[in-house]
Amino acid sequence: MTGESKVSGSVEDMPDMLTIAEVAKYLKLHELTVRRLAREGELPAFKVGRQWRIKRSLLETWIADRSGKGALTD
Repeated sequence: MTGESKVSGSVEDMPDMLTIAEVAKYLKLHELTVRRLAREGELPAFKVGRQWRIKRSLLETWIADRSGKGALTD
């Protein structure tokens, strides 16, 4: 499959910029959930045209900040 990035179990193997699909696969969430979190400002994401992008380092920080706090959203 050319042009598709593969998201493995290791965050270090992921590209610097992630798509909604890549983040969803990594977090084991539905793409619509990740899109909603981005749209509502819960997830550190930005839009490029009509597509969302998430910087890997910001995602790592976001995860670390929420570790041990329970659910992803209130």
